[in-house]
Amino acid sequence: MPNTPSTPKPEPKETPKEAPKEAVEPISTPQPVSNIPANERMLAAAAYFPLLFIGALIMKPESKFCQMHAKQGMILSVIAFVILFVLAAIPMIGSLLFLGLIGAIAIGGFQAYSGVEWKMPVLHGLAMKINVDKLFAGTTVKPTSTKPEEAKAPETPATTAAPVAPAAPTPPPAVEPKK
Repeated sequence: MPNTPSTPKPEPKETPKEAPKEAVEPISTPQPVSNIPANERMLAAAAYFPLLFIGALIMKPESKFCQMHAKQGMILSVIAFVILFVLAAIPMIGSLLFLGLIGAIAIGGFQAYSGVEWKMPVLHGLAMKINVDKLFAGTTVKPTSTKPEEAKAPETPATTAAPVAPAAPTPPPAVEPKK
């Protein structure tokens, strides 16, 4: 036999045993509300930027979606001004708080633009206590109440207007006879 180097035979590769697949439950995330128009979603998203919540409150007073996001944006605006004072006084702590604020604004705006009625932890409870009817007292803007217990049935013209009695005819002015 000739002197040839023998080539080793390739060993059969072991296939790793597959781990049993566990049933993974999908994380339940709020699904977008599909019937919300794009302009309402845009206003709701803009409401998270400081002081722009006023636009959503005034332009869409009948939309519960815009009202909810505008109220949360109002609370974030107040928090933004407090954070700016802390930033001026204590820059290290204020900077960290400011980064958190930017994150909350970004998440809230994204959720609103996606059409999700996202309730911000802690802030949503505070925001829903705000009575926007008092904000618009004395104006022609009548916002829809976002509190379920205060929701009223639509009023009909027959129930809102009291019947007006016709005005009594005024007697003609007395004419004095000429002499």
